[in-house]
Amino acid sequence: MVLEKVRSNINNRDFVKMAAAAMPWTPPAAHNRSKRVTPSPEPAVKEEVKKKTIKKRVQNHDFQGQAPADLPEAFRRRIRELAGPDAVVSEERLLIQKALTASDVGKNQSRLTMPVRRMVGSWRGFLREEEEWVLMQREGGRVGSIDGVPLVDPSLRRCGVSLRRWVMRKGRGRRSSVSLVITKKWKEIFTRLRLTEGLVVQVWSCRVNEELWLALVRV
Repeated sequence: MVLEKVRSNINNRDFVKMAAAAMPWTPPAAHNRSKRVTPSPEPAVKEEVKKKTIKKRVQNHDFQGQAPADLPEAFRRRIRELAGPDAVVSEERLLIQKALTASDVGKNQSRLTMPVRRMVGSWRGFLREEEEWVLMQREGGRVGSIDGVPLVDPSLRRCGVSLRRWVMRKGRGRRSSVSLVITKKWKEIFTRLRLTEGLVVQVWSCRVNEELWLALVRV
């Protein structure tokens, strides 16, 4: 009886050893270790690509020195119609071609910027001496403004806008940026016509009986 118990214990021990040999060894608590999850950079990469695409699109639509197309005939006829049969209308001049930026059509903004470094020729070329003098004035936070400038928008509607000159100061050692801006009725224009970021427009100028007029053309 005792001998049979001893043999049974030996057999049980051999079985345990064989089972242990057949099972793979796992370090203690290895199965409880949490894997570190690295956040995917994909959303950030997509956002960066989107910004670069918009910037590239804006740059590609800037005027690059090519001979500009003429002001569309519909705008010419409309300006002459509004000016009257006896008005003297000068030759039109392209001031800038640009893609609208987010700030141009922002809900809290009300101005169309025309950076002078991207304008066709000198920004002073289409202004009279007295108009240039007005734009150069600055008193505290107020800047000189040419008010009541007639502008014919893409729907061929006329409205009165203001033209101003903005100087954006930058850090020490960096050049300030200068822009002419169309204000006052601009928000009403881009809201009514549903103008959006990336849309390419041209701004033209002419003189009607020596008075400055502007035209906004959708390209």
